[in-house]
Amino acid sequence: MKSASPTSGNAFVNVRVSDPATCPGTQGAFSHIYVTIVDVQINSSAGAGNNDAGWIDLTPSLSQNPQQVDPLGVANNQCFLATLGTTTALQPGTYQQIRITLANNRSIVVNNVCGGTVNCVMLSSAPKVAQPLLLSSGAQTGIKIPSGQIAGGQFVISAGETKDLDIDFNACESIVAEGNGQFRLKPVLHAGEVTLTSWSINGTVVDSITSQPIVGGTTVVALSRRMRPESIA
Repeated sequence: MKSASPTSGNAFVNVRVSDPATCPGTQGAFSHIYVTIVDVQINSSAGAGNNDAGWIDLTPSLSQNPQQVDPLGVANNQCFLATLGTTTALQPGTYQQIRITLANNRSIVVNNVCGGTVNCVMLSSAPKVAQPLLLSSGAQTGIKIPSGQIAGGQFVISAGETKDLDIDFNACESIVAEGNGQFRLKPVLHAGEVTLTSWSINGTVVDSITSQPIVGGTTVVALSRRMRPESIA
């Protein structure tokens, strides 16, 4: 892995995280789902493995200051939950794979809301205490977002450009309740370029199961601002 070094020919990326606006939680079971993110990397090769060359660190300062994000949280006025890294110098080109690394549950994180762990869920029903969120080994070696889960199949950036890269975390489909009463994270992630300076919407509508573009027919896109149930009179 390498960090991009600034040059006049570089591009710049702001890395943000969001969740589907209509996602109320897995069957309404959770009031909060906290995941602690320590790194986001990108690679031009769609087939790059964990130890292959070409991984570029988009958030070099994040490992020293991990972000605890609640995908069920209230987004800001630009519909994002958090900014993970900003104005990271990046070589212009086409990138076809992204990976996110989560903190080990035994990590120490400033202002940790989970107590004895750093990844947790909080149930909507009693007991209203943090329940550890179990991780697979892949969550710590890097959760892959392949080209099929990147809008348009790739992230393209030219020299001198500044773009916003959004990681969409679908909490509704990412938590599995195990038979022993514990909960495991199996992340469902998508990514794509977003535009913060335009009121228009553009992109490709894909099937949620196959991640393939939907051809023909009529598509309805609904926009909403989610409110927490307790905030509704």
